[in-house]
Amino acid sequence: MVVNIAGEQPTNSVDALARRFRKALTAFDRHVRTTKNSDVPQWESKRARALLAMPIIGIGQGELAGETGAVLARLVAEIENFSSELSPGTGCFDIVIVCRSTSDYAALQAVRRQKAGAPSEILDQLARDAQEKNLTIVFGAGASMPLGLPSWKQLLESPASNIGIPDPEAKALQSLDPIDAASLLIEFAGSEELFREHLRALLITDKASLTHALIASINPKVAVTTNHDKGFEIAVNAATGESPTVLP
Repeated sequence: MVVNIAGEQPTNSVDALARRFRKALTAFDRHVRTTKNSDVPQWESKRARALLAMPIIGIGQGELAGETGAVLARLVAEIENFSSELSPGTGCFDIVIVCRSTSDYAALQAVRRQKAGAPSEILDQLARDAQEKNLTIVFGAGASMPLGLPSWKQLLESPASNIGIPDPEAKALQSLDPIDAASLLIEFAGSEELFREHLRALLITDKASLTHALIASINPKVAVTTNHDKGFEIAVNAATGESPTVLP
């Protein structure tokens, strides 16, 4: 989907740009929702949600090259306002701002720091611990779901369907303790090895998520995960050139 937000006026302003940008966000949101709820073939993606990648608009041919800071502050504000007006849990796409130069990236980080305010004592301590390799990071299924991998609920539903468990019994599993539910699935599968085969087919990936990459960039001495996919290992290898030692 391509949206023209250049406007029809010979001159431009931060306010006018922000109004057109807001209309573009609304149009993209409508397009994603319409596509998801129709029979129109969707683009191939392993992300849980659609991704809108956008440049810093207005500072090239948009006549606002001298107002990069003001443009960025307004764009970020419009994104936050748009998100806050949605009902909780109804957002259907993520936004990435793509910077073409280190100066643009520095300006965007300055806007982020201004909005975040002064770091708290806890954040300062976390930053020191990260630098000194004193952090142990724990993460679960949420780190891998953007790759299209299943949540715990989906992880119960899919093997149950493959194993041949009727829908009522499969849904009843979700009300059980996770360990109990998995134990019953193993019994239905006939053996633990058959159950693992069903799981392997659901957890294959050759990609890493943004969360994996961010954790790998910290390069903690120890990371603990409940996940069985290889996303984190892929991210660590890309960030450090080494493969982590995995202790099951």
